[in-house]
Amino acid sequence: MVATVVHVFRLIGLTAARRRTALCAAAMTNFKDSEILDSLAQTYYDTTDFSSAVETEQKALDVLSAPGRGPSGGASAQQEYTAKLTKFKERLKRR
Repeated sequence: MVATVVHVFRLIGLTAARRRTALCAAAMTNFKDSEILDSLAQTYYDTTDFSSAVETEQKALDVLSAPGRGPSGGASAQQEYTAKLTKFKERLKRR
């Protein structure tokens, strides 16, 4: 039992560190890199901050489809981000 609790706390710490890292990376790119925003949105989701996950995934989609930016990942990335956004919104509703 104690080992399980320790494992859970380690996972929480790793997730929090991943979130801080993704947030720093997003800030370094002025929140204009869709892949980094997507990663940040996933970390918000993993830490149950569903409203931030929805907001950030929407930003990732907006950046991906911004004129003159060129889609990094193209249609497949847009489909992936849209699916995640739908998942995040559904989870937010159930909260």
